[in-house]
Amino acid sequence: MNKQDDFIYIEGLSYWASLCIPNITFDPCYQISLKISKKLAKDFKKLGFRVDKKSQILIKKKALIHTKPPLVFDENEKQLESVPLLGNGTKVVVRAKEWEIVNPFGTFKGLYLDAVMIKSLLSFESKEKFWLMSP
Repeated sequence: MNKQDDFIYIEGLSYWASLCIPNITFDPCYQISLKISKKLAKDFKKLGFRVDKKSQILIKKKALIHTKPPLVFDENEKQLESVPLLGNGTKVVVRAKEWEIVNPFGTFKGLYLDAVMIKSLLSFESKEKFWLMSP
């Protein structure tokens, strides 16, 4: 984890990335589940972030009507106009901002997804074609 200009830069392996089209299972949001090192996972837990048993942290950006998707860059820091589908295990660096909410139920912390740099792409492959259909 590297902190610069109010942003946190986290390197890890991406899983279930929704960078072009929001995940609409619950709240519509762009998201990436990032598998991080065990040491980094321990550090995030100490800071109050939710990290699962597999050392994965979920980083999101709400998809409201006027919300643009997160920026996506290649390994040369060139912004991509056409974002590839990331296969699980793609090596990335995520740029995020911390957020915190305190309410009667407790204190909750998370990371707001701003940008993703693809360092080593694993192509997404699906035997199913239904996900390509549009309404």
